[in-house]
Amino acid sequence: MKKKMTPKEYAEMRSISLSAVTKQIRQGADIPYVKKIEKFGRFYLLTIDLDQNGEIK
Repeated sequence: MKKKMTPKEYAEMRSISLSAVTKQIRQGADIPYVKKIEKFGRFYLLTIDLDQNGEIK
């Protein structure tokens, strides 16, 4: 199952800081569990792979 979420939601799900996530996005680094990054103006949407329980694979 795939889900779209903001970097803030992703950071909360992984218990890391938002700045750590945005830094990885800006540097073009691979982010664990993120399959796709979309940018809309100055906002990002992350496509995440989840298992059937709604948890990160």
